[in-house]
Amino acid sequence: MVEQSEKPVKAENSEKGDPAPVVERLDRIDQIIQLKGSFERFPVAEQENLVARVGPPSVRWNYDEGAGLAVFVDQVFESSNPPGEPAAKAEGSTSEVADPATREDELIARVTATYLLVFRFKEGPRFGDADLAAFAKANGVFSATPYWREYLNNSLTRAGLSPFMLPVMKMKKRTIERKR
Repeated sequence: MVEQSEKPVKAENSEKGDPAPVVERLDRIDQIIQLKGSFERFPVAEQENLVARVGPPSVRWNYDEGAGLAVFVDQVFESSNPPGEPAAKAEGSTSEVADPATREDELIARVTATYLLVFRFKEGPRFGDADLAAFAKANGVFSATPYWREYLNNSLTRAGLSPFMLPVMKMKKRTIERKR
């Protein structure tokens, strides 16, 4: 079991790294765990034509040769009225929204989740940090997405809102040359 450190290394500058050497030595995904999940449904009258916002996932990672690569993926979804159309508050509602990114009178729902994925590798030379960051960003998000999709749809359905279909992830095509 890999424990989450207080400050996992942030996946920065992953554009400069090459995930191919990491992919070549990938042995298995050891764990996929939802560490956190929150759902907020703000008491408003039924709305149509809601606007959905899916924030870009935040990716952090921590690598230990013995324990593997721990990738932490944070996801955020918000649903609101179209801009300029305030929500009709349900009778008796005193709901307040602290997030300055979304106006209080627009927000209908917010769903967040954090996933931990542990990747194990075959023995070999140490990976470069940029390569690990590129791998964590691409493969961590890609591997966590089905779990995020299920959690998001179940949360919205249980709250009486229409499910939201996450867009299909499109990976950039890359040719990985294999040594023969």
